[in-house]
Amino acid sequence: MRFRWYLVASRLGILGLAVLCSTCGGKSGGVAAAIACSLLSASVNGSSLTVGLSQALLGQLQTGLNFTDDTEVLNTRIKDALNGALEAASVSSQLNIKTVTAVPKEAGADDGVRFLELGGNLAAGVTFASSLLKLPAVQDALSTSFRLADGKAFDFVEDSFRVSKSGRISPDQSNDSTRQWAYDQTKVDEALTVADALPNARDQVVVAVLDTGVSLDHPALKDNIFTENGAVKGYDFANNDSSADDDEGHGTHCAGIIAAKKVDESGVVGVGELVAPGKVKIMPIKVLSKKGGGSTDAINKGIRYAMAEGAHVISMSLGGGVDFQNLVASNGTESQIIRDAVNAGIIVVVAAGNENCPLGGNCRQQTLFVLSQTIEEYTVLPCSYNGTICVGASDPNATLAPYSNYPSSLTKGIDPNVVDPATKRTSPDITAPGSAIYSTYIDNRYKSLDGTSMAAPYVAGLAAIFQLKAAADKRNTDGTPQKTFRRLLQESELALATEEGETRSYVGQVDLNHFMKKIRELNTGTLAGTPPTLQAVDEPAGEETGEAPNALAAICGG
Repeated sequence: MRFRWYLVASRLGILGLAVLCSTCGGKSGGVAAAIACSLLSASVNGSSLTVGLSQALLGQLQTGLNFTDDTEVLNTRIKDALNGALEAASVSSQLNIKTVTAVPKEAGADDGVRFLELGGNLAAGVTFASSLLKLPAVQDALSTSFRLADGKAFDFVEDSFRVSKSGRISPDQSNDSTRQWAYDQTKVDEALTVADALPNARDQVVVAVLDTGVSLDHPALKDNIFTENGAVKGYDFANNDSSADDDEGHGTHCAGIIAAKKVDESGVVGVGELVAPGKVKIMPIKVLSKKGGGSTDAINKGIRYAMAEGAHVISMSLGGGVDFQNLVASNGTESQIIRDAVNAGIIVVVAAGNENCPLGGNCRQQTLFVLSQTIEEYTVLPCSYNGTICVGASDPNATLAPYSNYPSSLTKGIDPNVVDPATKRTSPDITAPGSAIYSTYIDNRYKSLDGTSMAAPYVAGLAAIFQLKAAADKRNTDGTPQKTFRRLLQESELALATEEGETRSYVGQVDLNHFMKKIRELNTGTLAGTPPTLQAVDEPAGEETGEAPNALAAICGG
């Protein structure tokens, strides 16, 4: 790992990076810019891997079991085969397979993707588990045992990285709960008129919210939870059970930004519900724990579940920081799981992160123990993976939020579809309102939260409107719905106020009204016209203190 430490961490007994938190800037008055915890910096989750078995290997394993339909039996055979190869390569003490799990991306299909729970004495955060599974000796053992003609045992092997939520409770809670400043910056009535004139291309759109879960009984959300035959479609991959109810609040807040239904004067209305009442549904998928932490392994499972259950959009307000060179050394910038979702027509929206750092540039963070940590080429997962739409956060004053990550000189202007890992470092594709965002919360409450976590679901709500309103024969104009949606987003962005610091304001904020006109232009050819100028608005009034968290949560938002 390429870090520069200014104090000796070992003297304090700090053995890993998973709990390193940071203060992320400040701002006088109104919404404080204290997104107080960094994403989990460069921390490998050494307990799991995602792999894609080659069809040749999968076929041989099935043949040995007479093509059994019993997935559990097949997974046991996969585990035994992998452990045998690791033992033959003399690395089984360092790495062994404890369990093998399958989460199909569609019913009745086995494409060889498996999730491995790992054992052994591999040091998390030091050595990539993938490097041992990719050893020629391991590959040769599998190839020989199963007579693989091309010697290829895996289509891909992906390390798992730790991630956390990308938002926290605002220090000042708004009393003016009937007002949502994000709508004050655009001509809402005009946008709704445009939307009403566009026919729906689908009966409804499903947005999978991969987060801490969703409060299923919240009055503002319960009517817009996706169900099938009266049963909620969702899953908890953090605890491995079928209930994706929220026990933290973050996921419920994000879901409300997308599809909250205004039920009284204390409520809010989500952007999807505002534009298309009753047409945007939430699929709750819990991938983060009660403390807001998780892994890309759980995310991958959640994405495949969302694919199998009919999601059209995936919203992820989470991330984990990593040195770009370490990312290239392990997975690279391509996640096959995300690529499968994008190729299937799903729009994947993610948060850019809250470290106030240039993505691809030098990121210095103050940590819990007054240590200073520098990552020379900072980037964020899953924002860094090719194909995602990565969202930064803006403030009511029409500037980039002081905590939001932004493009570095290396990423400014980089084509987000580039696949060359030598140049891909990730720039946010768009910004959206992220500070002092009032939305639904657990226990039937509402709260104001700050973060790129709040900006990402706003864009996910627009993605749902695109999937609903874009004509079926126009949706793939740019190759996939994801690419077409990204283009419309960027064509409807309004320039943020210029700030000091070169590229920090390079990516503009999406405008709801102009975005709706861009969908109309896509469908009918009627030109959207010139984008308006983004106007600053007053922050919501209020000085109520948020609930007092414990000492660690006060720093890390957990």
